[in-house]
Amino acid sequence: MGDKNSEWFHKKVLIRRQKILIEKIQKEDGQWTTNEQDQLMFVLQHVPCKVTPQMNEALLAPFPEEVKKTLFQTVEACLESLTVRRLQLQTNLKGFYRSAFLRIRARLSRAYDDQFEV
Repeated sequence: MGDKNSEWFHKKVLIRRQKILIEKIQKEDGQWTTNEQDQLMFVLQHVPCKVTPQMNEALLAPFPEEVKKTLFQTVEACLESLTVRRLQLQTNLKGFYRSAFLRIRARLSRAYDDQFEV
């Protein structure tokens, strides 16, 4: 069932990709271009720039030390939380398998006793 769904999904993606693909663009002088680099330059010439050089400089500036410290502390806390959660899941699974094993052992013991009338 999963393979058929995957096949259908991938066909849908390919069809959509073909529909939205820009194969050629007509330039202002009337000529068509299929060169991806020319198409990109043409589109970029018509898209207004919203980021000023000052904004770009601020975006590219290194992070202040306190931001780095906070970010690393947050990541460490998340990793610790994930580790604790993983250990809790392992403990819960061990308990589940232990109780399942005990139930199965009891059933087998009863079946053995019933079979051989012990």
